[in-house]
Formats: sequence, C-alpha cells, structure tokens
Amino acid sequence: MNLYEDTCGYFSELKSNIDILLFPNTDTIRECYDEDDIDDSISNEYLQRNLFTGYTQLGYRRAGEYIYKNVCPSCLRCQSIRIPVKAFLPSKSQRRVLRINQDIEILPCMDSKDFITEEKIQLYRLYSLKHNREMFTREKAIEDLLYWNGMSILDNSTNYASTINLDYYLGEKLVGCSVIDELEDGFSSVYFYYDTSSEIMKRSLGTFSVLWEIKQLQMLDAEYYYLGYYIKSHKDMDYKANFKPFELLSSDGVWKEPL
Repeated sequence: MNLYEDTCGYFSELKSNIDILLFPNTDTIRECYDEDDIDDSISNEYLQRNLFTGYTQLGYRRAGEYIYKNVCPSCLRCQSIRIPVKAFLPSKSQRRVLRINQDIEILPCMDSKDFITEEKIQLYRLYSLKHNREMFTREKAIEDLLYWNGMSILDNSTNYASTINLDYYLGEKLVGCSVIDELEDGFSSVYFYYDTSSEIMKRSLGTFSVLWEIKQLQMLDAEYYYLGYYIKSHKDMDYKANFKPFELLSSDGVWKEPL
C-alpha cells in the first residue's frame, strides 16, 4: 500500500489514511498485464477499463490521474456503495422527480475536448461559489474540471480513456453535467455539478441524474452504478441510501445488502 495521511474530508477532527496509486494511462497499461494473457486485438482502452473495473469492485475511486481507497483502521464510517441496477425500483418521490424533469434533455459527451467548455466553466464556477462560499476564479474552475475529468493540466491529455460527460440541458441552457467513468460492469459516478438557481433547485436535479443514469444502465443490461462513499447520518453522504436496493462493501471485502 501507498498510504497517505491527511485530515479527514468528512470529519475535521479525524485523520484519514488513504491508499493512493497513480493509475496507468493507455500508453502504459499493457505493462500491467502478463504478455501471455493479451494479444494485439485487445485495445488499450479495454485493458485500462477492465483493470479499473477490478479496482472499483475493491472499493477504489478515481480522482484526477490517481485512484484511491480510504483505509482508516480506527474508523469504518466511509463505506463504498453501489446500486444493483437490475433490481432497482424508484420510490414514489423519485418517480415524481422523474416526472418534473421530463423536459430535461441529456446529451452524452464522449470527446474530452468538450469536457472543458466556456459553458461548463461558468456553470461549475457558479456551483462552486454556492457550495464553497469563497472567491472562485475562472482559472480555478478550469483546474478543477481538468482534475474531475482525469485530464492533464499541462496538455489536457486524458488519463482514463473511458471517462464521459452527460450534459443536462433545459432548452438551450446547460443546467447540469455528470462526470462518469465507464466500467465493464456499469458506471462509476465521479462528480455532478449543476445550476444552483432557485428554479432549478426545485427540480432535485442531483437525484434526477442518478435515476436517469440508472435507467440507462438498465437499458444496457449492466450490473452496477457505483456512487462512491456512503456515510450513515452524514448530511452530504447519507442520501445515497435512498436508492434501493443498495450494497455496501464490508470490511472483509464482500459487497452486501445491509440488514
């Protein structure tokens, strides 16, 4: 393990221990496999996605060009959570969210050059100003968007080739953007930023994005939607348990539905 100690991002009075790894890009991914197990017909993009899927199943997340996992021996409050999408059924309130957002159009964005646009920079700036309550420059917004999308600050190259954006439009206005890592067994949700105006906030756009993306996975006959970390009774993290059924990664490395 490559352990990194820092202040916990969820509980300021605690220290966190993170296992962090530089994830191989598509130029170096073949070095992670035995030559006898692969041939030239298998693309580097598939090999990278396959390796990352395995790490995600072990509880790792991507942040920039790194993957990480919380391994705090004295605290087990952070638990990886995923939705088995084939078993998912929306609740009554979630069906209402789907109805009120029927006029939202979602456009898949696969080309990394369209991950950082002026439209997205401005949306992210306003979102961050609402949540961070501090001065947020255009340069900082660009740096953050490069980070969430796994792109190099130096040359805008992409580290993880299977990252996509799902762009949420109301009419001609961009009101949300979901950064997704595609996996062999589903999606890993990286980040979602959105319009924080009062009219859009009434729509519960964050909930709608999860519901819409689960629906796409059902149509693709995929298995799981990975939502990162769940922390029971934490104001920013416990909403994930509203998508049922869900599975948590236990300390023994087994995914289980909670009792």
